[in-house]
Amino acid sequence: MAKKSTQETFGAQLKLLRKKTGLNPDDFAQRIGLVSSDVIQLFEAGGLLPSAETLAKICLEYKADINELLTGKVAPSISIEVEALRKIKHDFRLISSDVRMQIRDLQTLNKTIKKVVDILDAGMKKHRQSAGRKRRDKKSDG
Repeated sequence: MAKKSTQETFGAQLKLLRKKTGLNPDDFAQRIGLVSSDVIQLFEAGGLLPSAETLAKICLEYKADINELLTGKVAPSISIEVEALRKIKHDFRLISSDVRMQIRDLQTLNKTIKKVVDILDAGMKKHRQSAGRKRRDKKSDG
């Protein structure tokens, strides 16, 4: 089986894309700013490749992958990068949630420590007052 040329591959991919959109060649051409559907039909027949500008318009308007249009293959690195970014986003959310919980725990611990310190300070103050009274009582007894 002979390998398809880039023009033939592009033509077949463009036709698939157009059929997925449910548009006829006229409407498809109009949405990317082409005056006539004749060019679309020429592209689909594998007789012509679009200019870079027209190719960019097709990709933007129909959210098509340029690599898939020209080669018939999805670029695996792009899908891997997208999946990696999704995992990073998920991991970041988990870490953020853990950090927020740790901050809340530290705030609670801080409040508890402050209460303990206040109780100890109050106890020390009473102890000092009591020790002072005992010293005064000893002096007055003596």
